[in-house]
Amino acid sequence: VGTTLAIAILAWGVGSYLTVVSSGSLGTYKIADQAQAFYAAEAGAHRMLYETNANGATSTYGTLAAGTYTGTYSATYDDGIITSTGTVDGMSSTVTVRTSEIPSSVRGAVTENSSTYIAGTMILDGRDYDADDNLTDSSGLYGISAAGMVTQMGSCQIGGNGAAPSSPAASNAYQQLADPYTSTDPWDLLGVDQTWFEANVPEQNSPPPTNFTGIYYYSPPTGTWSAGNFGHSGGILIVHNATNSATLKNASGKFTGLIIADQFTHNSGTLKVLGALITTNQVGNFFGYGNAKFHYSSKVLSELKSLLNNQTVNWKKILSAGSWTD
Repeated sequence: VGTTLAIAILAWGVGSYLTVVSSGSLGTYKIADQAQAFYAAEAGAHRMLYETNANGATSTYGTLAAGTYTGTYSATYDDGIITSTGTVDGMSSTVTVRTSEIPSSVRGAVTENSSTYIAGTMILDGRDYDADDNLTDSSGLYGISAAGMVTQMGSCQIGGNGAAPSSPAASNAYQQLADPYTSTDPWDLLGVDQTWFEANVPEQNSPPPTNFTGIYYYSPPTGTWSAGNFGHSGGILIVHNATNSATLKNASGKFTGLIIADQFTHNSGTLKVLGALITTNQVGNFFGYGNAKFHYSSKVLSELKSLLNNQTVNWKKILSAGSWTD
């Protein structure tokens, strides 16, 4: 009897243990499925972003397979919000993503249409900043994207796509050999109709005043605008001429918004840009040295639409800071 009781107790113990292990394994599987469902929802959100940029779609769905997991996603886009649900083995997860719209010509804190040399103590930071110049939790864009090669010299630092500014820069912080612009006309770079642009943005032959706001289109009579002081200006500044050779040189002060210049060089003066800079000349550019700083901001750029009377036709939607929720 004693032996039989011992065997029965042992059998019950083993059975209980196996039940606990089985339940624990099931819980582990469910936790893994939930995590995979979240990843599927993230994938759906990125797919929705691509589809709405590519063809204006407002919904998408698909199937994903990775290892032993097979899942689905279903996503919608409505009024700047992407909602995506991923499902794996009956477990679902939903993410809601806020987007901003910025000009398609902007690829980073600085976008160059040629090869470029950067030196000195400049900082080109493509991580996303808010309108108050505080870092958000969005990885942002490149610190610099160039249609040619990027040569980093001196103590200048480049950051972007989540990587902090450094020297040398992280490989994902900058882009080389990007496609050059098919048009360097300011209206095309801004993504607006030429007729509207020419009727509403007159070309000026004198530089903008210090602390200006709005849109200003300056064509320097000598080809170069040197040592201009922004004070604390904001909006859209265009420095351009018919030969695509207008140069913005040695600017100082702070500018919040988008600068489009045929060429840019900075050898002296203190300059801080919150937003983005685009240069359009395809001749190799010595970007310069000194202590200029460029902080990319999707928030600042998205707010420029009001200056353009919402005429924008080819702005791209991007994921905004602080946008992922589960």
